[in-house]
Amino acid sequence: PTRCELEGGPPTGGGARSPGPRAGAGPQGRAPGPGPSPGGRAMQGVIRSSEQRLSKDKKNTEAARLRAWRQNVALVVLGMFLLGSFAVTNMVLLRSVLQHPVAGGAGGGDGGSPWIGPLLRERLRRQ
Repeated sequence: PTRCELEGGPPTGGGARSPGPRAGAGPQGRAPGPGPSPGGRAMQGVIRSSEQRLSKDKKNTEAARLRAWRQNVALVVLGMFLLGSFAVTNMVLLRSVLQHPVAGGAGGGDGGSPWIGPLLRERLRRQ
């Protein structure tokens, strides 16, 4: 059965195709006429406005996604900067401690470690 027969239409004679557009017919196979009815024009306007709204919504969604991505990238860059600063600070402090150990500064007098303040130096000297 053909699609027309399945939808309840008249049989088409064994699935034969309908003939092509009529002579003098318009671009969609219809006879030339006065144009779409007012209801048809209104429906075309509704469809057009719906397409424009969907296009605008899609642009807004893409713009929001781009803004969110930029904010996330900024947070990641800030986090990497803070992590790098923390690592460099710890490496500099470790190098300073290794170059001037606490034990060497405590027994040697005033020429001790540069990173030890005067109060800690005095306390180590008393021990």
